[in-house]
Amino acid sequence: MLAFAAQLKRLRDGLPLAEMRRVLEDLFGEKPARAAVSKYTSQHVDDNKTGKMSHILRTGSIPALGSAATPAAARTTPKSSPWGE
Repeated sequence: MLAFAAQLKRLRDGLPLAEMRRVLEDLFGEKPARAAVSKYTSQHVDDNKTGKMSHILRTGSIPALGSAATPAAARTTPKSSPWGE
């Protein structure tokens, strides 16, 4: 297992959601990790529905959901659905 700080750096640098869940499970256990990922995805869906979602230009990364300090490089993401509407 990687050192705790190295695992946190991986999370901060960005990972696919499935890998993020595995790292969180290694660090904090299965139940807290799954609860955190579930809350994250629910917030993502809610932000999309209300038009509050944003992304960072050039990287496409999503700023921390619910963050009061959205980076200046962040732009509003157009509302979407799984069906491309």
